[in-house]
Amino acid sequence: MSFYLEIKASLLKDVVKAIENINAESIWVIDNEGIYIRMSDVYRYKMLEININQRDMVEFKFDSKEPYYLGLVIDRLKDVSKTLKSSDLLIMDYKNGNSFITAESNGLKRNIKLIDISLIGQPPELLVNHEYQSFIESKKMSSFLKAISKSISFDVIVSQQEFIIRSETDEGLAEINWSAEDCNLDTSLSNTITNFSTGEIAKALVACKGNLIIKGSDNSPISFEWELAPHSRIKSLVAPRV
Repeated sequence: MSFYLEIKASLLKDVVKAIENINAESIWVIDNEGIYIRMSDVYRYKMLEININQRDMVEFKFDSKEPYYLGLVIDRLKDVSKTLKSSDLLIMDYKNGNSFITAESNGLKRNIKLIDISLIGQPPELLVNHEYQSFIESKKMSSFLKAISKSISFDVIVSQQEFIIRSETDEGLAEINWSAEDCNLDTSLSNTITNFSTGEIAKALVACKGNLIIKGSDNSPISFEWELAPHSRIKSLVAPRV
């Protein structure tokens, strides 16, 4: 029993970038659909869910009746991916019972040692009751976070009419305001303000691109979701600041 895949380096680099800003260790679940990762930081303040669908891989073969649960230290995979150009392909091969995954690209083959998954633990799926949903461009969110990088926190303000992100900085007020129509806002809230850590959100969104789907509720975790590839997605959740 084994699996074999060929993946574009550009896709792998996005995955590595997202993971390394959450935790050093993660459990990769491989099955017929592809790869699924659910992980959190050590304080359970941030959670990351990644679905890499096998349709977004160049080649994918899975020969097992049961999923594989493999523990990976992300720095070991990063050591491989950082030497690759975005246009390169990476081959990953695993045979059941091995203590490593074989990674190969451009003729160079390396073994990535696995770790005991019992030493990591997989956080439970977080089910949050969302009272609002909006769509915004990730570039605007990234620009806002960069502009307020010295601020400890910022507010997410939701009403029936608009969606606002706002922070008081040493240079003055920084704010982006979307009308309900501009961001396709769907909410049952009349008015709510929730405060989030600038640094924690920045880490959660370090690999974001394209359009962000933002979901949340009054004083509850905020969820950011974006497309990793046509059939693959990333969801990042961050708890409010207390």
